[in-house]
Amino acid sequence: MTGRPAWMVITHPDAARALADADTRRYLEPFLARERSVRDAALALDVTLDAMLARVRRFVRVGLLIVTRVEPRAGRPVKHYRAAADAFFLPYGSTSFESFEAWFVEEFARREERLARAVSSEARAWGAKRGEHSVGKRVYRDADGRLRADFAFGPDRELDLLVEDAPAIVYTFSFPTLDHAAAKALQAELLALSDRYGAGRGAQRYSLRLALAPVSEEP
Repeated sequence: MTGRPAWMVITHPDAARALADADTRRYLEPFLARERSVRDAALALDVTLDAMLARVRRFVRVGLLIVTRVEPRAGRPVKHYRAAADAFFLPYGSTSFESFEAWFVEEFARREERLARAVSSEARAWGAKRGEHSVGKRVYRDADGRLRADFAFGPDRELDLLVEDAPAIVYTFSFPTLDHAAAKALQAELLALSDRYGAGRGAQRYSLRLALAPVSEEP
């Protein structure tokens, strides 16, 4: 690894566009700090060979990927690739976004939409298995006098997702009033929770979204 920078600061606009896009960026992961062929990288991400090859060609063209060696064999030789650096830093100034906030929103909007679609699909499928073919939103005041709005199968048929046969899904927003010390404690607990389950090695991949920020009012 002599001569390979630990970090590469991205300044080229084409490379910046590739790294700023979450869907494109994931195709670079198999090559970070390791050498892979296109086929091995495709298998690692469970994507088609054509899809991986298209991204590899783009990464090479914009300088994010380099050919490390060519393996001779009968027929076409096999190229092996590695990221041009073991780590990249993409400054906001190298992107085409009008503001950092715009970049942040776009970065997470698609993931948020996919998560919401996954949760709603799992909930509907579970309801159908239970003979529930109608779903809607209940709007009411709870026992503490707070306005509540939640999805349910009917006026008196809530989505009790904690029963054993329910899918392991959660999608909720909460708007507590906290002082700074309590907010920092909650922040630490959320990050610890993410670390605790983030290294799971189960068979099913899950999307876990955690967020915390002060707001002036409930959105």
